[in-house]
Amino acid sequence: MDRKSDFLNSKAHAKSPFGGLLAFAWVAFLGSLIYTLASISSYAFSAGRSFAFFRIPRISPVFADLRQLTHSSGCDVSFLELLANRSSCDPFQRSFNYTWPSLELLRGLGIRAADTEVLGALIGVFGVIAASVFVFSLVKSRVKALLVLTVFILSFPFQLAIERGNHDIIVFGACLFVPLLVFPPKGLRGRAIKAMTASVLAFGAVALKVFPLLGLGPWSFGLAIQWSERRTTWIPVLILTLSCLGILIQITDLPQIMANTPKPDGLISFGLLASYQAKYGEGIGMFLTAFKASIVALVTYAMSTSKFNDLFMAGQVDRRLESSRQAAFMFSCMILIAWMVGRSWDYRLIVCLGVVPYFANIFDNVSPALKSEKLLICLGTSVVLFEPYVGGRIGFVSDVIIQPVLIGFLLAFLLRNRKTLLASGAGLFEEQPD
Repeated sequence: MDRKSDFLNSKAHAKSPFGGLLAFAWVAFLGSLIYTLASISSYAFSAGRSFAFFRIPRISPVFADLRQLTHSSGCDVSFLELLANRSSCDPFQRSFNYTWPSLELLRGLGIRAADTEVLGALIGVFGVIAASVFVFSLVKSRVKALLVLTVFILSFPFQLAIERGNHDIIVFGACLFVPLLVFPPKGLRGRAIKAMTASVLAFGAVALKVFPLLGLGPWSFGLAIQWSERRTTWIPVLILTLSCLGILIQITDLPQIMANTPKPDGLISFGLLASYQAKYGEGIGMFLTAFKASIVALVTYAMSTSKFNDLFMAGQVDRRLESSRQAAFMFSCMILIAWMVGRSWDYRLIVCLGVVPYFANIFDNVSPALKSEKLLICLGTSVVLFEPYVGGRIGFVSDVIIQPVLIGFLLAFLLRNRKTLLASGAGLFEEQPD
């Protein structure tokens, strides 16, 4: 559809009964954007003493996670000494748990402790831009796109990641662009360059942080096996190769990095093993872990039946829908494996955005018999993203019940589509003459 058609459709939409909803969505999105930029400015220029969300746990000095990298970059201590905890340049004296490419990148760019505030602000702005490009590119409804972005930008995980200056935002943003470049929703022009760029981003994401391989690896491996156009099979193979290379260049460091990484006890956490073990004791922790695993199994089994087809599968497929479906595959793998094998701070939940566009696109066609299930999935996702602002018993319910239900939903999605990774989009992304 050309720009003139888009413009005419937008004018017609503005005159429709949904015009008011579109205006509300724009106001909500712009409000969330203004708030977030004001909050970033607070962290960057007033040491976090001014505007910021009331329940984001504050650490002084600001951008605390980023400071471990920027302070270490500026001190004359080798990566191996930092990793082995023989020396520390961190102002909070935490064990060093970053990869050597992360440290060497900052040292190569000449970034030091004095640059923390500027770099932290840039990371936050980059996260907003990357999320906006991703959602606007893939979500068909402009109203839905604006509302999804509003919810995401104001969510606790994203705001916490901004306050910490956590470089998960950079890794997350790089991962968002990988499916967009491999399955460009606007066409295939320049596909080779886009695919090579996606491969470099995949390598960079894994080199900076280990967990992206949990999604990039299974997704690219599945594509390499089922790729329909043999002349371009090199695309998923290159992504898989460079993703694995990102791990191989630091394979000897991984055990110590994992040992140095703090493990949350469930208060603001994400993961099967984050069942409040430290708070309630080992026995209760084991029970809660088994309980969560049971919920995942039951939900996965229930949603594997044909009754729930409309929650997972679309009818007519176009490039944008298939692009969003591929993103959902990749990020579902990343979320599921990360959730099942460990525990992370809540800011790791920002990767959930990668799954949302596909289901936002297909949920309009859900049969009336499944309206309640669709509503519960949307509400559950919102609760997981916002309950840390409230905490207490709501947080416990989210951790032990709602998160496992959503994990079961994503697991059912993957199991139902494991043999059709490219089937619904066959021919959409084959090379065509210009």
